[in-house]
Amino acid sequence: MVRMSEILVICSGNICRSPLAERMLRASLDATDGGRSIATSSAGTLGIEGKPADPHSVTAAEEIGIPLDDHRSRGLTLDRVREADVLLVMEDYHADFARMLDASCADKIVRLWEHARLPQRLHEIPDPVGESIEAFRECRDLLARCLGHWLPTWLRAESDGDGDIEPTDRDGRTTS
Repeated sequence: MVRMSEILVICSGNICRSPLAERMLRASLDATDGGRSIATSSAGTLGIEGKPADPHSVTAAEEIGIPLDDHRSRGLTLDRVREADVLLVMEDYHADFARMLDASCADKIVRLWEHARLPQRLHEIPDPVGESIEAFRECRDLLARCLGHWLPTWLRAESDGDGDIEPTDRDGRTTS
């Protein structure tokens, strides 16, 4: 039996960025190849359990045809870190938190903002919590851009049997 790959998307509260990114990722995987036996999930470093996504996240997702109203937050745990093949993080702190739970997970971490391919260098995916709907739309669009650049590269590596996600350090340099 072939083991299903799992991509875990991580943010702080698991109510704004990570649930939106996870559902966008899921939609992209389903559209490209039916998901190819790839599971997606999300979690937050604050340990918030069972809360719905921020209403602005729900709206931003609905505007692009992605349902998010059934999302419930989950905290990041050691088991979740160990079970995932890829840890997509929104900030360096999220990577640090995952490594605090499991020091051996460093090679699974992908700093999503590093895949934006924008003229200015980003240091994170900005958290829109407490902001206007426009900030959530900007976050959604940045997530789409980053996922759109990262996912095809990762899928090619997976199909080659390589699975190499090219972990990076805080400065975006490949560490492998």
